[in-house]
Amino acid sequence: MYHTYVVVLVTGSSGTVGRAVAAAICTTARLGLAAGLTDDVRTVTGRAPATERQTLTRERGVGTHPRRSVVEVAVLGGTGRTGRAVVAELLRRGHDVAVLARDPATLGDAAASVRVVRGDSRDAGALTELTAGVDAVVSALGPVGREPTLHRDTAAALVPVLQQAGVTRFVGVSGAGIDVPGDRKSRRDRLISALVQRLGGAVVADKPAEHAVFAASDLDWTLVRPPRLTDGPATGRVEHHASESCRGTRIGRADLAAFLVDCVEQHLYPRRAPLVAAAR
Repeated sequence: MYHTYVVVLVTGSSGTVGRAVAAAICTTARLGLAAGLTDDVRTVTGRAPATERQTLTRERGVGTHPRRSVVEVAVLGGTGRTGRAVVAELLRRGHDVAVLARDPATLGDAAASVRVVRGDSRDAGALTELTAGVDAVVSALGPVGREPTLHRDTAAALVPVLQQAGVTRFVGVSGAGIDVPGDRKSRRDRLISALVQRLGGAVVADKPAEHAVFAASDLDWTLVRPPRLTDGPATGRVEHHASESCRGTRIGRADLAAFLVDCVEQHLYPRRAPLVAAAR
């Protein structure tokens, strides 16, 4: 059975009656009079209450799998503006980095500090070479108008490669305009999502399809949903939530990169698609 916890907000708790009620609640708990096991939650709601671990996983994104040390990280989309920020952040934190690039020259100075694999993100051979010996994969692939199915095709090629390699951790970039089951978006963001999905065409439709591929897999994936991306130095002020809207409507690429690396290192939001934005 389960303990039933009751949290009471006492209005006017500074008054005589309020202080008496608060004291009675505290005394009851201290004497162990509320320590009995009850079936109240199941009786009232008709379902079993969530365990502490389930609640933490749902609302805070704390992983249920044992955390493993992350040493080498493979990066897809490492030559783009967000991808370059991810590579820089990984190197700054002391990780070994492998980057998949169609043209290694586009990596610039970072090429000397990473393991470079030439190839396309939909090429199983290149992905196999890239993921050999790594602990996690981060994708910063952005939308490409001339390749409207890039993300779903990449996911379809990547999932079996990771399964074969025994690499379970994947963190990628999706978009705030994408809806996933369990969302509790604000009215503002529901309207924005509707407009994005109506006007975005095939490129926008690619993101839900990507999510479906990962959701159907047994990987420990996280698809981060940022709003409009901006350039500039990192601020270190980021708001994020598993399913609720953030207050901000933009985020810097450097802050997004830091959050993606946090998700890898701290095992945040396993099998979830958190919303993230710059904190106000």
